[in-house]
Amino acid sequence: MLNVLNRLCFGLVLLVCSLQTVRNEPLAWDISRGAWVVAGSWTPSKDLLLDEYASEADWLGGLASYGLSLIPNELGLIVARLAIPSLFLLLLIGRKIFLLQPQFFVFMSFWLLAVEPFLEPTSLVLEMILTVLAYRLAALDNTFSLNRRLICWFFLSLVWANVGGHCLLILFAMVFRTGLSSSAVNWKLALVRLAMIILGLVCCPRGLFVFHDSFRLLLPWLTEDRWVLEELNYGELLRLEWSPLTIGYLGLGASVLAENLRRRPVEFGTSAILLMIGVLNCQLIPLIATILVTKQILFEKADANHHKSHEPKAVVIVAASLLMLIMSSLSILNVWPAGSMRMGIGIDSSFGGKETSQFSMLPRLEDSIYAAGTEEAAFVTACISQSNKMRLHDYPPRALIQGRARDWALMNHSLDLRIRETQLTNLGERLGWFLPLKKRETRLLAISTDRINIIRSLEEERWKPLSLTPPVLIFARAGDPLLSQQIVETLKLRTFLEAGPWKFDLSAPSIADEPIDLSGILSGKPSLEPLQEQIAVFQAMNMNFAASRIIFSCRRFFGSEYLKEEWLQTIKQQAVQERIHSGRASLFRMQLILEESVLENEEDILKRNGWIELPNFNNEAAWISGIENYKQGELMSALQDMQPIATSEARYACGLIATELGETAAAVNYFEQAIRLDSSTHASDLARYMINKLSIN
Repeated sequence: MLNVLNRLCFGLVLLVCSLQTVRNEPLAWDISRGAWVVAGSWTPSKDLLLDEYASEADWLGGLASYGLSLIPNELGLIVARLAIPSLFLLLLIGRKIFLLQPQFFVFMSFWLLAVEPFLEPTSLVLEMILTVLAYRLAALDNTFSLNRRLICWFFLSLVWANVGGHCLLILFAMVFRTGLSSSAVNWKLALVRLAMIILGLVCCPRGLFVFHDSFRLLLPWLTEDRWVLEELNYGELLRLEWSPLTIGYLGLGASVLAENLRRRPVEFGTSAILLMIGVLNCQLIPLIATILVTKQILFEKADANHHKSHEPKAVVIVAASLLMLIMSSLSILNVWPAGSMRMGIGIDSSFGGKETSQFSMLPRLEDSIYAAGTEEAAFVTACISQSNKMRLHDYPPRALIQGRARDWALMNHSLDLRIRETQLTNLGERLGWFLPLKKRETRLLAISTDRINIIRSLEEERWKPLSLTPPVLIFARAGDPLLSQQIVETLKLRTFLEAGPWKFDLSAPSIADEPIDLSGILSGKPSLEPLQEQIAVFQAMNMNFAASRIIFSCRRFFGSEYLKEEWLQTIKQQAVQERIHSGRASLFRMQLILEESVLENEEDILKRNGWIELPNFNNEAAWISGIENYKQGELMSALQDMQPIATSEARYACGLIATELGETAAAVNYFEQAIRLDSSTHASDLARYMINKLSIN
């Protein structure tokens, strides 16, 4: 029974981790590099990056990705994503999967959870495959002749150096080879093997500098500050939000350490060091996790005669299996937190290579584009590398290798803090984004929708968006003669979305959607994460009515308990706009803020929004009912409740609700009624403002 439960849970985890969409940002970067190599380049990063001056060791890392991307309808990438977990299962276990002890299915389940976000046809997956092959070669080192062994080590290290940046990890396989041997180590042979590995590693465009590059990627905290690494997404694991990746890696680490204590205490220290390296650098988690699980499986085969005396207690296996069952079930039912292991088939909308329309309309520019992160850089290179002559400023992993990471992080810091002109910090570092962009003749900015502060700060500058949809926004300078038409078109779209007659309809996912949202089909609910990103973008651009329309549609579909913070933030921003225009917020907005801001002092809220106290209406019950229905997302009911109230404040509130419903003609009618009821009130002043806003369309 224990074996059945154990294998069932593992199969469920394997299914969930296999049925995932293609969404990894480094994949788009690898495809772009592969395209340049096929075009005849020996230095693809130099062709893509303005700041790059050196060659790269892993110049062939994108060939496989590019080859798969050439298969029509992106079937190569999709099939590869579905097949990679099973491929690793064959590499790690082979045909003897049913002969393994239950604890090793626990190891594999934790491993799948830890590496799932990275299981796409990228250079990193090639390195994971080479990791398994290196340890298998180490375990089989005594089964064939010395010359064949040395040739295998040479070619393995040669391939690794030219396709991946973490090639120094091959040295751990040598340590592992020593750990497998129960006899005295032949140090002469070990030195010869080491020499062949080094010879293979230096046979790449970087030569001896391959050790420098790999070292900086493996141990970046020795050369860069923590805040710089966090900006580059090379931060610590425990500073991330809890997710299947976090639970999987820590669960695998705990299982491996416990197994080492039971069976191989000498390996405990090595495993602990490897685990700590992964904790300090979350980008190494897939490689470290692969090393740990490969070691355990190979040790299992080496110790085949000692299973029964070292089997863990059944309760431990059952507990771990139930944890896997719960996590997989939550993912299948779409209960797991947004963005984590949502099952699907196809190319995710966040994948850079899919969104090329906004670049296909651009003229052939020859200036540079600044991308604020890995996601933005991958998105941009996938769109422009073969159709445009523009070049990126930098790419975070390349900046880390070549020592440019701090400058790149300071640039992001300047954009985030709205530091336009050059300033010196206490450490003598230069902040300020204007001069660096001007010096590089920057024509476009690529900003991820996660960087809301930067998007908000650009609203006050001459940089205007060419797109409004996640995951990456493209900005151009106002007045650019080559891009003015695109800027104007986007401005018209912004005006329409904010004040035009449109409605946002949300429907359940279907099998005809692209990509196929399996979690959404099973649960009957679409993913909330892209909608939250779009709402945040609209809020950052002061498009609060556009944000409200999406929010109310989502709350009507998912329930009024969803997006409550986003809804309240929109209300507050609209109240601020009202106060800027007429000195105080409307009564409708004020009452909503007061009822929802239970932790704040009422007097402070009133004062901040230009009020001393709130008046009462004769039809107080109807007003309260309208407010309650509005809070629950029932806009039509709220409108019906407030229509009988013959005051300018109530008519103004009706106009706001009608605007959020997309009924702009009815909204204008309500605002005109508010003015006719009493043209001298604060509400009538706001009504005139709204009429002007809606009439622009």
